[in-house]
Order: sequence, then C-alpha cells, then structure tokens
Amino acid sequence: MNYFSLYELNQHLRRVISFNLTEPLWIKAEIADANFHKNSCYISLVERDEFQLKARADAAIWANNLAKIQQKIPQDTLNQLVQVGNQVLISVQVEYQEQYGLKLSIQDIDLSFTLGQLEQDRINTWAKLQQAELVDKNKQLPLPTICQRIAIISSPDAAGYQDFIQQLEENHFGFGFETQLFPATMQGAAVGRDILAQMGLINAYKDAFDCIVIVRGGGAKLDLAAFDEFLTCGAIANAPLPVLTGIGHEIDLSLSDRVAHTQLKTPTAVADFLINKLVEAQNKLNQLKNRLHNVFQNQLLQKKHHLERLKNRFAQAQIEHILSRGFAILLDKDGNRISSITQLQPNMQLKARLIDGEVDLLAK
Repeated sequence: MNYFSLYELNQHLRRVISFNLTEPLWIKAEIADANFHKNSCYISLVERDEFQLKARADAAIWANNLAKIQQKIPQDTLNQLVQVGNQVLISVQVEYQEQYGLKLSIQDIDLSFTLGQLEQDRINTWAKLQQAELVDKNKQLPLPTICQRIAIISSPDAAGYQDFIQQLEENHFGFGFETQLFPATMQGAAVGRDILAQMGLINAYKDAFDCIVIVRGGGAKLDLAAFDEFLTCGAIANAPLPVLTGIGHEIDLSLSDRVAHTQLKTPTAVADFLINKLVEAQNKLNQLKNRLHNVFQNQLLQKKHHLERLKNRFAQAQIEHILSRGFAILLDKDGNRISSITQLQPNMQLKARLIDGEVDLLAK
C-alpha cells in the first residue's frame, strides 16, 4: 500500500498553494474573534448564511504588516475595525505551513468598505425599527417636570460618566440629585446586550427613578457602531422610563439617539438639561407663589373695603336711630362732631343735625 506521511501531505499542500496563489487576494469576511498580542493581531474569520456557518479560517496581521496598516489607520480606529461582528474587506496572502496548517496573512484592510457596510446596516436597522413601530415609542412616555432620581447606564470608567456626575454635583443652584449607576460596556459587540440587561434591572425598580440617562465620551464612527444596532436601539425604545442620551458623536446622530426620548450632544449637555428643568420648575413655582400672594392680597383688600363699608353703614344706622329719638348732633363748619364745650370758640359757626335736616348756629 502506498501512503503519504502527514508531513509529506502538508508539504505537498504547501507547494500547491504557494505555486497557485502567488499574489495576495481581496476577500470579504466577518470577524469572529480578534486578539492583539505583542506586535501582531490574531483574527478568526467566518462566513455565515442565515442558518449556519459556511466557512472559517485563521488569519493574522504580522508585525511588519501591522506597522504599515497603522500608518494609514490610527490604532484606536483599527481596534474598532477588528471588532467581533464587523464585516471587513481584507487583502490576504494565503500561507500554508507543514506544522501549523493554513493561515491567512493580512496585508491590508479596506476601511471604506467597513464604513460603507456599517452605513448599509444602519439603513436596514432603521427600516426594521420603523416596521416594528419602535421609533417613537420611548418619546411617548411623559418626562416628569422634576427629574432628580436618575438611573444611569454607562461605564464607570467612561470620561463621559464622570463629566455628567461632576456637572450635576457642581450646579450653581444647589440642586440635589439621586443617581444610581447601572454599569454597561459602552463600546464593542457587548453594548446592546449589556444595555438590554440593565434595562431589565431598571424596570424592576422603575418607581424609584424619574428617567434613564445613557452617557459615554466622544468617539469616531466605528467606536459608536454598536449604538446603531437593532438590539441597542430596541432596548432603548422599549425602556420603562424616558431615556436621555448623551452619546459623544461626530456629526450624525446614532440610531439610539433617534429612538431615545431626548437626545443631547454630550454627557455635560444632558446634565445641563436636567438642571435647567429644575430651574424652570422653580421659576414656575415662584411665579405661582407670587400669583397666589397677589390673589390673597387682593381678596384681603376687598374684604377690608367691604368691612369698612359695613362699618360706615352700621355707624350711619346708629346715628339715624339716635336722631329719631329727638337728639341732635352738633358739628363744626367742616363737619367734625362737637362733643365737648372745650371745642367751642366765640362766634364759631356750628350746625345742628336733626332727624329731618340741619340748622346753622353761632356759638356765643
């Protein structure tokens, strides 16, 4: 029986591949796993259809190629580019080694393809959100006039979270806020899953909060890709309380912003929004207080005038009763009552008021 050793077989495969695939190839694939180690990046690539895995291969960006790629793509952008779930268009050199088998050596990455794919995914997600009637669902929840009990979904290490808390605590009006952090990943494939899980926790204690705030620091389009995913947007749209977003972004709003109750540009802007709502509420309360004070004062003045009229009427009724009994009231020329002889002066003009009229008199 003729047979090959494993080494001989692998050696034959290496020769066949190296002879037939001499130039790099551009391929499209999905990233299933990625790990930067030392000066290289190790990636698992897959292709799927709707129901199953169709193909899988191991790939690597070796140190020399990684340095070239980083000259075109900044490190933070590259980190987001090779996130799990991203579709990528990459140039690969097919390599086969007797000891390690097949591996694809990545020579280059087409950034525009991934960004274009993300935009297409964004369009599809928006259509799906509209079809599911989720676009305006959270906006229909009433936002309380006073929002001081806040559930925050963010990463405890996120600069945006720290900015938000600092802005609330250092407000010039001395307003107090009760905040509770529900920690979640704010970047990468786990964002939607984490936000959905934390929404479930908040729902269990929703009576303890007035609103939900989602904040994170700024980032490039790839950093914020998870906020355009259906899972993330659906979690926000179905939230049990109004959601305010302060997701640092460039120009375009994320889909998460668009389905939230209220979208603001930055975490600091969200804090200012909540503070200003309290200022407005306080101003309205002061206006109401002033209006009530004015109403009370007007009513008190009206009552006082009414009592004065009653007093005058009562006094007039007493005088008529006295005059009807045959008495007279002695007055000076100005109508002031004379009740003592000490008030009289020689030749002083007087009037005597009787029940049926007045008589002029002259003091002696």
